Amino acid sequence: MNGKRKRPTQVTAKKLFTTYLDWDSFNLKLEKENHLTGADNWHMWITMVQIALAAIGYEDGDREYLTSIDEARLAQGIISNIGEGPLAAIEGIREGTAILDMLMQYYSPGKHARQVDLFSQLWHFSWDRKTTASDYMVAFRRLIRLNREADVDLDQNKEIKMFVQRVGDQDWATKMMAWVRQNPSSTAEQVYDIFAFDFRDCHCHKGSGAVQPSSA
Repeated sequence: MNGKRKRPTQVTAKKLFTTYLDWDSFNLKLEKENHLTGADNWHMWITMVQIALAAIGYEDGDREYLTSIDEARLAQGIISNIGEGPLAAIEGIREGTAILDMLMQYYSPGKHARQVDLFSQLWHFSWDRKTTASDYMVAFRRLIRLNREADVDLDQNKEIKMFVQRVGDQDWATKMMAWVRQNPSSTAEQVYDIFAFDFRDCHCHKGSGAVQPSSA
C-alpha cells in the first residue's frame, strides 16, 4: 500500500462500493488456540483484531466510510477467527461491524464482571499435576497479574495463601504456611521459589506422595 488511501465520502462509499482499505494486507489468521472463545480471551482477541484493522488503514470512527464489500470482508475475517460459542451468538448477522458489536455485547465484561470472572478463574486454578511445577507457577502468576490489573483486592498474604492451598498437597501446604508464619517478612516470590525447588522433579499425577518444603 503506497500511502494511506483517501477516505471516500459516505455517498461514494455506498453508491460506488469503493474502499480506501488495503484488504490485500489484512492479516488476521490466528492459531486455533487464539480464536475467540468467550469473555476469558476477549481482550486478547479484540486487541489482535484492532491491530489487523489498523494495519490496513482503518481508524476508530471510520464506520461511516465502510462499503458493503468492506463489511463482508470484515465479517469473513471475524468468522474465521472465532469458536463455536461466538459463532452461535452472531448467527444471522452479515455485516462485520454488527458482528463486532454483538460479540462486544456478549463478551466484553464491565469492570465488576471482569473482576468476578478473573477471581473465579484464580480460585479454581489448582495444580492437576499434568503440567510441570514451573509451568503451573507461571500460569498462576499470570492470573495474579491479571486480577491486579483489574483492581481485584489481592494483597501478598492472600496471594500466598491461595497459591499454597491450590498446589494440592496438604502436607506441603501445612508446612509451608507454618514457615510463612515463622517468617512474617516472607514474600510471595520466596514461596514460589520454594515451590519450584521442592517440586522440581515432580511430573506425577494427582494422588502421589507428599513433598516437604525443604526451606520450611
